[in-house]
Amino acid sequence: MAKQYQKNSGCPALLLAKLARDTLMVLDQHHLRKDETVSREQVTALLSQFTITPDELYQAKILPLSRNGIYEAIRRGELEVIELGKKKAIVTAPLRRKLGLDDAGQK
Repeated sequence: MAKQYQKNSGCPALLLAKLARDTLMVLDQHHLRKDETVSREQVTALLSQFTITPDELYQAKILPLSRNGIYEAIRRGELEVIELGKKKAIVTAPLRRKLGLDDAGQK
């Protein structure tokens, strides 16, 4: 179920919404990659932290991006990060909102 996303496919917000929709569909089917599965509870636990590393995001397979794709999304400003020297920490609150995983009751 690999989908191709073109760089010039319109609005970045629309592209991210499509990625989020496809990601949640894959999460519901419980097969992000052939060899591993990640449960919705594991994703929720990871994204409940204030920040995560790009490598943690890649290993959780929440987005259909390679490790380099995650760093490119950071460089383009599509993922909000806190830079600590050469290290980057992805702020999870905006990511949860973009993926539609943020509960309306939580603040």
